[in-house]
Amino acid sequence: MPHHVTENEFLERLKPDEVKNILHSIAYKLIRRNTFDDAKVFKKWLVLVDATQTYSSGRQINENCLERHYGKDNDSEDEIVNYHLDVLEAKLYIGNNRVISLASEFIENSEQNRKKYKNMSADRIKQDCETKAFKRLADNLKKMYPKMQKSWPKLGG
Repeated sequence: MPHHVTENEFLERLKPDEVKNILHSIAYKLIRRNTFDDAKVFKKWLVLVDATQTYSSGRQINENCLERHYGKDNDSEDEIVNYHLDVLEAKLYIGNNRVISLASEFIENSEQNRKKYKNMSADRIKQDCETKAFKRLADNLKKMYPKMQKSWPKLGG
């Protein structure tokens, strides 16, 4: 097994689209082989979707961080801002308490959102959320696995 530093150095060189394509290729091949068809429920695949926080700190590491404000109610100077990064994951249940990753969608404040909210007050700004990310994730899953749609329950969007 390679050392974790070696793994990190390798992953740092990969572009996000390359990782996405590798995951898609593995999942697609496993599904097409019909190896895990016995994991279907009523002839439909179980797709599990859950969000995970990947970063949380008082320090903003990039402009895409979501924000949580604490102590803002009293207009005090003791307001604390917590920055966090979240990702929404879609996993396919393949039986025996095993899952494979199908796709990921980051929950983040994009450049498009920042431009839209530039002249709004802080109270009116709506950050990205799991619901919005789920709609994007569902659209991506439909594009990535077009032949499987008939065996899936209805996805949002």
